[in-house]
Amino acid sequence: MAVDLLAQDYLQELRDSADKYFAQNYFLQAVAYDEQLIKYNPALAPGLILKYQTAQLLTPQFKKELHQALLKLYLAEGNPADILEEISDYLEIDPFDQQVINLLLKLDYDYKQNPQLIPVLAKAVRRNYHNHSLLKILSGLYLEQGDSKAAIELYENCLKHGEGGAEMLNILTELHIREHNYKRAAELYRDLSREQAQNVMERLEALRSKKGMSAELRFLLAELRVKSREPDRALEVYEEILAETPKEANQVLSAVRDFLRIYEDYPAANFLLARIHRAKNNYSEAVMALQKIVNLAPQYVDQAAVELQDIIRQNPGQFMALETLAVIHLYKRDFAEGFRCYSRMLDIAPERTEEIVEKARLILKQHPQVVAAREILAKSFLAKKDYRRAKSEAEAILAVEQNNAGALAVLGRACLGLTEYEQAATVLKDALRQDPYNKALQVYYRDASTFKLDRRIAELAKRLGKDQYKYSWHYDLGRQYFQRGLLTEALSEFQAAVKSAAQEKDAHHWQGVCYKELGRYDLAAAQFQKASAQIPESDLAERQKSLYYTGLAYEALGEHQRALAVYTEIYNLDLHYKNIGRRLEHLRSFSWVELRGKALAVVIADLGGQRLIGSWAKNNESEEYVKRHRNKNIDLSFSMEHNNRAVDLALRGRLAEAEEELVLAAQMDSTFTIVFNNQAVLALLNGQLAKAKDYLEQAISLNPRLCITYANYGVWHLLRGEQESAKEKLEIALSLDNTLCLTQLNLGDIYYAQDDVPKAIAYWNMVLDFGALPELASRRLQYCQP
Repeated sequence: MAVDLLAQDYLQELRDSADKYFAQNYFLQAVAYDEQLIKYNPALAPGLILKYQTAQLLTPQFKKELHQALLKLYLAEGNPADILEEISDYLEIDPFDQQVINLLLKLDYDYKQNPQLIPVLAKAVRRNYHNHSLLKILSGLYLEQGDSKAAIELYENCLKHGEGGAEMLNILTELHIREHNYKRAAELYRDLSREQAQNVMERLEALRSKKGMSAELRFLLAELRVKSREPDRALEVYEEILAETPKEANQVLSAVRDFLRIYEDYPAANFLLARIHRAKNNYSEAVMALQKIVNLAPQYVDQAAVELQDIIRQNPGQFMALETLAVIHLYKRDFAEGFRCYSRMLDIAPERTEEIVEKARLILKQHPQVVAAREILAKSFLAKKDYRRAKSEAEAILAVEQNNAGALAVLGRACLGLTEYEQAATVLKDALRQDPYNKALQVYYRDASTFKLDRRIAELAKRLGKDQYKYSWHYDLGRQYFQRGLLTEALSEFQAAVKSAAQEKDAHHWQGVCYKELGRYDLAAAQFQKASAQIPESDLAERQKSLYYTGLAYEALGEHQRALAVYTEIYNLDLHYKNIGRRLEHLRSFSWVELRGKALAVVIADLGGQRLIGSWAKNNESEEYVKRHRNKNIDLSFSMEHNNRAVDLALRGRLAEAEEELVLAAQMDSTFTIVFNNQAVLALLNGQLAKAKDYLEQAISLNPRLCITYANYGVWHLLRGEQESAKEKLEIALSLDNTLCLTQLNLGDIYYAQDDVPKAIAYWNMVLDFGALPELASRRLQYCQP
């Protein structure tokens, strides 16, 4: 009892002391006693807090002291929310109060879970950026919550207020990398590298080893390697940038130029410069970079030669590249290759003939056995149109080297200039066998053959003018017209030749071939059948040949049962005849949908021309489309009937009637994809490109995997001269169905126009080997693969 009385007395003394100081506005002295009261009796806290809050309103001049007093009371009470709110209010008055800052630094784990802590710390930091301890706590809390962006903003604000240092820059840079802000990370690392270059390089190398490093950081690493006198390692990084991010080529180019200002004429840098220029199709600049290497570092000439050959492959007409490569070959005393380069230069720039010939003469004086130099002399005579001396020089070379392709080419061109077309064609044919992918040679061979054919045609026409009843001459003239590609004229002569019993069978056959190349497969099949009727049963080879052509016509016409019957007959006669087994297997593999809903394909018939012909095509509708239509038997049946009738009419030349049938088919079923494809083909055949495009787009929107539509779209682009777009569409078609021979034909045309002769010939040979229209491929290969 005595103890309680003592306690009560002590509490009363505390209360009295607190009240005395409070009344005198000594709030900090008063709160010291009130804190002890709360410890003895926590229930007193709300009343005491209210007393000080009331004093704030009545005595605003003591605002700071009262906030300090309230903070002490809240701490004594132990309510985290009230403590944090009071600290926040106090920071508005004195953001630099060290006692309050220290209090924030000491807050325990329970406070870290309070959502008010981060805003209070953020306020403290905003008013006191130089306190790095607060920064660490706040950034740590942000990162614990996974809020890297807030941590970045915090450190960036510190930098703006002049606070920083290596540690902060390192942390901030890592945060930017984590958020993929590579440009800013590179800027910070650049700042940091002024004091810690080696540390920054080590960090960047560590990032580089993990792959996926950004171009900005790679550029910085290369820059630091240059400054640290490690040029090869810098160039290695630039090459990585170019390989992984080609769009940065311009920046790499600029960086390498800066590199060369420091390391003048550094060979590896010039090689990289050349590759960048080559990738950008700046071939002259690429060659100039390589010329520096050749002039200043002869030990690298072999590598420079490889780079120059790559440039020439990309741009065969690059005169500077050929000239530099020639210099390298002559430096290595490889006269044959050097003068081959000079020979090509003559073709490109005849105005440089005298200069090149002079070099050839100098070499010949010292090395008379160098045949390639004599080729230059022979070509120089061609350039001057001195065809007799060119011919004489070429013949002299051939006396030493019988199969010299360059000399054969010169001899053929000289004969062409002398109008000796028979010899020109023969010699150029031999030259092509030696150099089969030389496009210029192919053109000369075509010209010589054409002149020869024209002369033969004129002779036969003159003879027939005197005697119209020599049917064998009509047949011969028809063959010449056919070789010349004049199909209508050839047909007329073959029709006359039918009247000759000796030529009747062959005349019917060649009429069939003409009709087939004109896209009239029905008329072609009829002529092949007439030819077959003239063949004796004992002549197995001729019978098989005629049947085979008949089958191809039926196949192009879309009459597969008749084609199968014909191919089966051939197979029964000789199962090894051509590719008959493969053809049978191919036709038998067609599904119900591929045969039932007939599709049209269109193809450009002549290389580099605009003449179109249509053909049946496989309708490889997707399985989903088939399933969707199996429940629409009535509409689909009528739509299919009109569509198939339209295809039959179109392939017989009745385009207007075919168009009407397709309109009816579309009305029956507006989602029958192949109808829109077929309408596009008719529009193309009628020269209506805008209309064709609309139909093609509709077909693709309904079925994005219908390969024949992409094939026809490729032809649409080709007609507009859009080779790259055409190539893209045709390649999509082939990726969906690699048996589309007509697509291979026009894809070959594109590659030929782009001077990729080997690839063009490869595609045409695919059509020749397995297409239903091999005569179109044969026409293209006529002067390319003699």
